[in-house]
Amino acid sequence: MNSEALSKALHFLNSWLAFRQRKYETPGLTVAIAHHGKLVFNNAYGVANQETGEKLTTRHIFRIASHSKTFTATAIMQIAEKGKLRIDDPIVNHLPWLKKHKDKRMQKVTARQLLSHSAGLSRDGVEADYWQLLQPFPDDAQFKKDVLKLDLVIDNNVQMKYSNYGYALLGMLIEELSGQSYAQYIQDHILTPQGLNSTGPEYTPAITKRLVTGYSRKDGAQRLPIEPTLNTRSMVAATGFYSTSEDLCKYICAHQIGSGKLLSDESKKEMQRTQWHVTNSSTREEYGLGMGIEHINGKRLVGHRGSFPGHKSISVLDTANDLVVVVMASAIDCDARWILRGIYSAIDYFQRNHFSDVIVAPSASAKPSAKTAGLSNAKKGAKVNARAANAGAVRQNEVEKFQGRYMSLWGISEIVAAGRRIISIDPTMWEPFADWEELEYVDDSTLRILKTNGYWSEKELIHFQFNKQGEVDHIRYGGIIMWPETQYLKMMSKKKRIG
Repeated sequence: MNSEALSKALHFLNSWLAFRQRKYETPGLTVAIAHHGKLVFNNAYGVANQETGEKLTTRHIFRIASHSKTFTATAIMQIAEKGKLRIDDPIVNHLPWLKKHKDKRMQKVTARQLLSHSAGLSRDGVEADYWQLLQPFPDDAQFKKDVLKLDLVIDNNVQMKYSNYGYALLGMLIEELSGQSYAQYIQDHILTPQGLNSTGPEYTPAITKRLVTGYSRKDGAQRLPIEPTLNTRSMVAATGFYSTSEDLCKYICAHQIGSGKLLSDESKKEMQRTQWHVTNSSTREEYGLGMGIEHINGKRLVGHRGSFPGHKSISVLDTANDLVVVVMASAIDCDARWILRGIYSAIDYFQRNHFSDVIVAPSASAKPSAKTAGLSNAKKGAKVNARAANAGAVRQNEVEKFQGRYMSLWGISEIVAAGRRIISIDPTMWEPFADWEELEYVDDSTLRILKTNGYWSEKELIHFQFNKQGEVDHIRYGGIIMWPETQYLKMMSKKKRIG
């Protein structure tokens, strides 16, 4: 992965994520990115609490919910490496109270099946309104009673069937085999060794001032705050954790094969290997051992998602490029996966287009020869760029002045220069680089719309008007005047009526 192209992508992302956070009205959003184990991006947008207006910072803490499963799986694999557990042996060997289970299939359930969500257990039990804060999460005694009276929903070792109950059992297994409480084992063997000082397995009053308030959907006039301090009790190993974007990024980096951290490379390979394909998924999803597997733009990414009341998150490790991306948001309807896809669409676009020269329109006086007229469009473009290079090609820094987010009554366009390409995207999309208009340089104040949808303004011009400071005052995009974002919003704030 080219570091310079990544840097340009991150510059775009910082502005775009701030815009999307405002546009989508997400109360708070943090994103952290690491490359080769080094944090290269860590920014916060919005507020930590809408009622007080407290600004969100990267030090604020989110509940990361099912990311907890990666910590639990890591702990299980550590214990297995010490020879205290064979993950393919039945868990009743270590949790004898399960021998009382009326469904005899439970006697065959293994740690691997719990880790890979293939044990056939219920997801959250028959009374799961603790997720709506209508009742507390079950304590250990209640959880054991609930497990013993529930048959397996499907046969074990048949398919992937997600289960928080399964990971709660793994938490109990860790306690049984380590002789420590779950929280103490995690602290001693994962958090402290990795320097994760803002991460923990369960809410504690010590983090209250740094804890982000989560919010409901905007079903009515406004989003409702959701109490973030609830205790997950017996379900801590499945969903109790909290963290910051930086800490979670550091933790996921440690799972890179070859990092020498957390586990042996063989254990990491086993965790990241596909155990099951996710059934009935509209996108290509798989699951390993405590690791979800996403496929985005041809890349295989390992990590996890998290959904807590009012908090949504996702973290992924691109092992091929040693790149980690973490997204955290404070609204229950904010799909962190789409934000992740948007981030990757930007990173991939700048990587693909990291060249030196921009597309330059041939001068009006340059008439194509018969030989040139017979070339394919691709060869014509190559010849134009070669001619431009020989004449002193326009370099990227000469077209960066055109970049910006421009607004009119009818829409929002963002002009982006990446290497030899100048394009216009729709920044209101979560995947802004999925579709674009191709632009070309004409002169110091003009671009041409080279390629676009047939309904729009193909081959027409974009004229730029600069002020004395060399900043864009406004543009005329295919005949329609547009203003830079801040200027347009300032103009509109003074209006009481349009027209």
